[in-house]
Amino acid sequence: MREISYSPELIAGQQPRIAVVICSDSRVCEYCETDFEFHPGEIFVVRNAGNSVVTCEGSVRYAIFHLHVKELHIIGHSDCGMMKALLAGNESDETIKKEMDKILNKIFDGKLPNKDVDELVIENVHRQIEYLLKDEKIRKLVEKGELVIKGFYYNFRNGKAEISVININGKKL
Repeated sequence: MREISYSPELIAGQQPRIAVVICSDSRVCEYCETDFEFHPGEIFVVRNAGNSVVTCEGSVRYAIFHLHVKELHIIGHSDCGMMKALLAGNESDETIKKEMDKILNKIFDGKLPNKDVDELVIENVHRQIEYLLKDEKIRKLVEKGELVIKGFYYNFRNGKAEISVININGKKL
């Protein structure tokens, strides 16, 4: 096991500068988009199927309003199982179906915009950011420059991770 040291400040509480909402897919690295070596206390990570803010709103709001992160990253990835499930639309497990319905209804307004998995992943990231910016408190933090929301697309289809910034504060890149 790698030895990790905790300073007295870190033992007393966390003060991450970045929160990351990323898919729970085991092929995706939650620190992939950062340009610094990860140390405990620097990144608040929320993992769930489909990197969905609507299924983890409490955790996202905690990071923004209690931990006062400076950046929120939403990271979608190629070949996402949740996006495939949304496209198939035939989930038998009730708990998974509830999460799918939340994403479909709150993010996609009840209708998927396309039938390609990777295009849907990218659109999901954009719409997650739009959803967050509808919240007046979050939007004001962004407008004042106290919070930056970035969307990323993590593509591993060619056998190597390619990470692209695709959205900053609601502006598609």
